Amino acid sequence: MILHKDGLILMDYDVASDILVVKWLASKTSSSSELSYTMKLLVDKIRSYDIKNLLIDAREDVIGITDEEYVEINMTFAQNLASTRLQRVARLGTTNTNRENFVQELAEDVQALPEANVVYQEFQDETIAIQWLQQNGERSS
Repeated sequence: MILHKDGLILMDYDVASDILVVKWLASKTSSSSELSYTMKLLVDKIRSYDIKNLLIDAREDVIGITDEEYVEINMTFAQNLASTRLQRVARLGTTNTNRENFVQELAEDVQALPEANVVYQEFQDETIAIQWLQQNGERSS
């Protein structure tokens, strides 16, 4: 079920597996305010549907913002995700080494927070990432 689609993002929710697949779309013209709004919308969808598993497909990079803006936006996004009931996040990364290094450090910092109940894992293959997320549902049943 498509929850949202615009020029930056596609949010596709599989109710049966409780997995939200978020595909960031390549963008050279997006602003930091557009990206911030989209990330807020994503967190709102996670809360509204009480989603437990998230696959972030970030293989297409948003290059319309600076690395500094990227860091700031993602810090806020990670803090907001930690306040949801999300349990697992799988991520397919970009080829942008600076951004990937930051995301890895941020994930470690967020997982160290006492209020964070999210398990985070990086993947290269979408099928393996989905299988990992589905294991969460099997344990919950």
